[in-house]
Amino acid sequence: MKEIITEEKLSQNLKVARISKGFTQEQVADMLGVSRATFNTYENNPYNLAFGLFNRLATIYDLNVKSFFTE
Repeated sequence: MKEIITEEKLSQNLKVARISKGFTQEQVADMLGVSRATFNTYENNPYNLAFGLFNRLATIYDLNVKSFFTE
């Protein structure tokens, strides 16, 4: 049985995906139409992130949404 991913690991996966594409938080925030502070909150508290935003981030990072939820 698979384990549920922790908030810390999900947050780390989001950050790694962003950094691996060479984006700053400010750049991704602009792409999403939110402030950098709001995006920082998304990245650090991903359990509060709407699923639709995971889809948008996956598109921005050219990834599958599942990649955010892997150990």
